[in-house]
Amino acid sequence: MVPPRRLSDLNAFAKAGNVAAAREVFNDLQSAPARLQTVVWNTMLKAHAIAGDLHGASAHFAAMQGCRVAVNSRTFGKLIRCAAEARQPEEAVRFLQLSQQHGLAVDAIGQTSVLDSFAKAGRPEEAEQWLESVATDGVALSALAAGYARMGKALDAQRCFEKLLAAGLSPQEETWGLLASAWARQGETQKAAQWLRQMVEMQMQPSEETIAACVAACSKSGDPATAAWVEGLRQHPQRATGIDVYNAAIGARARSGKMQEAESKLEEMRAAKVQPNLITYNALIDGAAGAGRQSVAQQWLRQLRQDGLSPNTVTYTSLIKACSKFGDLPGAVGWLHEMVANELTPDVMAYTAVIHCSAKKGNVEEATRWFERMSANDVRGDYVTYTALINACAKRSDAFGAMKWLQRIVVAM
Repeated sequence: MVPPRRLSDLNAFAKAGNVAAAREVFNDLQSAPARLQTVVWNTMLKAHAIAGDLHGASAHFAAMQGCRVAVNSRTFGKLIRCAAEARQPEEAVRFLQLSQQHGLAVDAIGQTSVLDSFAKAGRPEEAEQWLESVATDGVALSALAAGYARMGKALDAQRCFEKLLAAGLSPQEETWGLLASAWARQGETQKAAQWLRQMVEMQMQPSEETIAACVAACSKSGDPATAAWVEGLRQHPQRATGIDVYNAAIGARARSGKMQEAESKLEEMRAAKVQPNLITYNALIDGAAGAGRQSVAQQWLRQLRQDGLSPNTVTYTSLIKACSKFGDLPGAVGWLHEMVANELTPDVMAYTAVIHCSAKKGNVEEATRWFERMSANDVRGDYVTYTALINACAKRSDAFGAMKWLQRIVVAM
């Protein structure tokens, strides 16, 4: 019989990262029953992980296997965390792959720890590459976005979320609410409300926890109007109208590149006497832009105007992205200028698309000028912005310039 106190002592020392003290207790617990062996060994592994003792953790894991102690997802989670603390991303990836070889599912925490290992090693651009190589399905990206949101990393969560949408994948419903809550906790109440509105349009009802978190954040930030609107979701759950249903269907097809199906859905919408709105046309324009069909995107812009609607920031950003995809810098700049002329404020996505367009041609000077203009307009660059600038330098074999932007991304993020 193992005294519960000894298990508590082991856990306390492990949490403190006190490897030596934990090892003494661990040695006393070698007579623990078989059903507790995995817990005991994993707790000792936790001590190594928190201390960042990768060598000790690896040796402990080898001994664990030698003693035929059963391993589980927590075992590998601690090994990955230890590699992250030790700034050894290759080892973190190896442990993640090893967990998969053992038939264990990779969760958001494991993936997030691998990403952290790249970040702590000062190699954030490789984290992005690794993410793209492994998180290609809806479940993986949705789980990763949820993990970031729970940690309060709203921008990272949104980046994963937008990749899901751009790939035509369906995020898990819980992830929408977590993203809104993450923005709310950062005081970005309008961004939180934006994602809640999209939930409503997609016929989803925010959970009580999401509503409570957003209401509290809005109240704290002095935004009573948004707080009242969010509170209304609790008292009067929103029901999607006919146009919401059609827009959701058109948007899903357009994002996945199924433009023919999206256009067929639009015809069905019109046949049902439902008038397309700006959301409808923005989905079609963005879908055409994503497919690199500039002429089709512009055709939908003309139709939008013929219906008496005015393009907004989302519209112009999609048109800029279409130009960027083909390296059409004059076209991208032209749309951005028209956007400003129409008294619309370009956001980070619009500026980044122009920067990316310059970067594709290796035009570091032009990309830098647009970054400076963006900063002068109080628009903060995100991970994608800095990556584009690093890539521009790489195309010119400008290692010094790439390192300069890499250092800036570490500071900015």
